[in-house]
Amino acid sequence: MTVHFENAPLVELIAELRWQPTGGRSFVAAGMDAPLGFSMVDGLRLEDFYLRFAAEMFGMGYQQSERLAPAGFALDPSRAAIRFRKQDGSDLFQIGPGVFTANAVPPYTSWNEFSPTVKRGVEALLKARSDEDKASPFTLSLIRYIDAFGGALLAGRSHHDFMREVLGFDVSLPPAVAGWLDSEPKLVANAAYTGVLRDNRQFSLTVGDGSNRDQECVVLDLTLTSHGPIDPSVDGIMDAFAKSRDVAHDIFVKLTTKISSVMKPVERSSK
Repeated sequence: MTVHFENAPLVELIAELRWQPTGGRSFVAAGMDAPLGFSMVDGLRLEDFYLRFAAEMFGMGYQQSERLAPAGFALDPSRAAIRFRKQDGSDLFQIGPGVFTANAVPPYTSWNEFSPTVKRGVEALLKARSDEDKASPFTLSLIRYIDAFGGALLAGRSHHDFMREVLGFDVSLPPAVAGWLDSEPKLVANAAYTGVLRDNRQFSLTVGDGSNRDQECVVLDLTLTSHGPIDPSVDGIMDAFAKSRDVAHDIFVKLTTKISSVMKPVERSSK
């Protein structure tokens, strides 16, 4: 059984793949001594790749496309160039010189229901790759959850108190500073953590003051990253995503135990 929440604080879920574009080369801008790290990929070959991916997206019903950078513009390989979405959908796909993302926003329900959409996007990506790229492994996969705790989830607590009392992040002033105060300070609480998990997966977590839809809230941003090589197959990619998602879900459930009932947990079969 898996647990999802009817009143989840999710803002966005991102499943992302990266790779090294074939034919890329770094360049140095005028007046600079070091490469900018951008990739100058053969423009025609890259546009052909975008067209093949767009055809797959249109066949899946993602017929609204948005250019995020002009055609032929030199992009960092990890920057998306085109976004695809359905007219009435809450999920979207993005593609760039060396990046693919599947994004979900509310009314997101669970990974079990979203992962088939991710899988279809991965299948479209693999079909769109050029013959010389098809066997090349991917270099990175990541799962990123952005959550915003506001309103009833805060239950009148200050952001600092919510972070400390509910999520367990104790962000406080040291005695050397607190000793000079004549009143309780209003803390703007923000914290960032990075590290390596037991399975060599990397994590990045930030938590602090933020806003969502013009409402002040506590924002929790958690990313789990697996570095390659990742097998260029649907099963290999989805397995990498699923493992990172399972870790992220476990962390979230344990962090939010004290407000679990407010989020209205629902158990469903994991099959």
